[in-house]
Amino acid sequence: MGIPQSRLREALTIDKVLPAEVKLLFPGDSLTFATAKEIMRLIALRGPENVCALASEIRRSASRPLSQMILNRLAGLEMPGADVRVRKAPRRNSKRRVIVELHLLKSDAKSVPALEFMIAS
Repeated sequence: MGIPQSRLREALTIDKVLPAEVKLLFPGDSLTFATAKEIMRLIALRGPENVCALASEIRRSASRPLSQMILNRLAGLEMPGADVRVRKAPRRNSKRRVIVELHLLKSDAKSVPALEFMIAS
């Protein structure tokens, strides 16, 4: 097979630790390894109770959002034209720190005021 053993172990660990409320947001095999890792980092950042509450809220909504929209909502970002990415800090800080990136569309005129509001909060 071409998948390293370390990645398989990490995937199994994530599967065991990821809350059921979050898993239910992704029917079938739609939860990717990369998305699951980002959600685990969000859980470390926001706490499992907050993420589970948001996941339950998303499940109650009428529509099924895309994976990126679910990640945005779990991060607390509900701004159109923006996507969140969660990654670990490089090198020596990687075990303790998480970096949250906002990816904004250049053409979105609302992005700048929304970003200023988020920074001021």
